[in-house]
Amino acid sequence: MALGAEKAGKDYGVEIIPMATQQEGQIAEQIQLIEDVISRGVDAVLVSPQTALGMASAVKTARDAGVVFVTMDTAIEDEYVPISIGLDDVEAGYNVGTVVAEKIGKKGKVFLIQGLAGDASSIGRTEGVEKALAEYPNIEIVARQNADFMQDKAQEVVSDILQAQKEVDAVICLNDLMALGAITALEEMGYDVGPDGIIVTGFDGVLPALDSIKEGKMYLTEFLWEEYYGYWGVQACLKLLNGETVPERIKTPSSEITAENVDSVYEIAKEISDYGW
Repeated sequence: MALGAEKAGKDYGVEIIPMATQQEGQIAEQIQLIEDVISRGVDAVLVSPQTALGMASAVKTARDAGVVFVTMDTAIEDEYVPISIGLDDVEAGYNVGTVVAEKIGKKGKVFLIQGLAGDASSIGRTEGVEKALAEYPNIEIVARQNADFMQDKAQEVVSDILQAQKEVDAVICLNDLMALGAITALEEMGYDVGPDGIIVTGFDGVLPALDSIKEGKMYLTEFLWEEYYGYWGVQACLKLLNGETVPERIKTPSSEITAENVDSVYEIAKEISDYGW
C-alpha cells in the first residue's frame, strides 16, 4: 500500500509520509501516528485501520483539523470518512474456498485459521470461505481459531489443533504469514504439505508465500494487488481535496495464484519486498 501511494505521489507531485505500527493489532499506536501527522499539518490521511472499530478518536482529530480521511483495506463506519478502497473480502474468501473444495475432491476436513478477532477483513474472508464450503456437504470445517495474522502464533495454533484433530485435508489461512506458520506446524508433526498432501492456502501474495508455492509447499495464495489501494487512495484524497465527488467504495481486484501462474506476479511481489522506507 505504501509503495502504491509513493508511486502516486511521484506521478501527482504529492508528498507522501509513510508510517506504520510496529506490528499487527496496535490500535492505540496507530491512532497516535495519525494524530501526530495531523498535528504536522498534512492535508489528508490515507489509513489501513487495524480494525473496523476503535478509530473514532482519530477520525474526530481529522474532522476538527479539516483533514481528509480515507481508508484502505478495512472500512470504518463514520460519516466523515466518505470512501473506502479495497478488496471484497467475502468474494475473495468464496473464491479460495471453492478452489480448495475442488482440489481436495469435494470432501474432507478443513482447518480455518482466522486473523484478529473483530477485524473486518478476517470476518469477510471467513464468511466467504464458509459460504463456499457449505456448498459441499462432504466437507467439514473441524477447527476455527484466530491467530492474529501472525506467523508464530499460527504455528502454535495449528500445532495445538493437531493434538486433538489428527485428520486434516486442508488448512485455509486468512493471510500468508499464518499459512507459512501452519506449514511449519504440519511439517513438524510429520504431515506432507503441497498439491499432493495437505493443502495450505493464504491471502496477500507476499514474496515468501510465492517462494513457498514455487517450492511445492503452499498450494495457493489470493494475490490482493495492494499497490492499487495506495495508488487509488492518493487519487481519491486529491479528488476530495479538490471538492470532487468519489464513490463510497472502490473495489480492488484479486487473483488466485498457484504454481501454474506464480511467475505472472513474482516480479511485482519482489518489487514490494525490496521496497523500504
